[in-house]
Amino acid sequence: MTVTLLTVASIVAGEVGTSVPDARMLVACQVVRDAEAGRNLRQRWYGWGVPAAGDIAAAERALAGNCDDVPRFRFLGNESDLRVWRELGYVDGEDAILRRSSDNGTVIGVLEWTWQQWWMRDARRPV
Repeated sequence: MTVTLLTVASIVAGEVGTSVPDARMLVACQVVRDAEAGRNLRQRWYGWGVPAAGDIAAAERALAGNCDDVPRFRFLGNESDLRVWRELGYVDGEDAILRRSSDNGTVIGVLEWTWQQWWMRDARRPV
């Protein structure tokens, strides 16, 4: 599935926008990965907004393939989403959680891998 710059930037704007600018690449890369996997973006991503320059820049970088250092997530959302995921049994104490916060909010990511697997993805890194 091909995804456009405007689609990725609009999702980044709606999901993150100015609330947690450091999380823009997390969302942009996950949206591109979801599109590549053939997932329905309208069903998976509910926040769509008018993109600002930072949202567009993150979308451009993600579409250019600059996501190698961005973890893959099973789930990506906010604190309320994390509570729901835990209540539904989708997330437990064994899952690796990544948080990006600012004064305006927090983005929560549940990684596909454990922290050790993420760290060891590059065999050149020491244990």
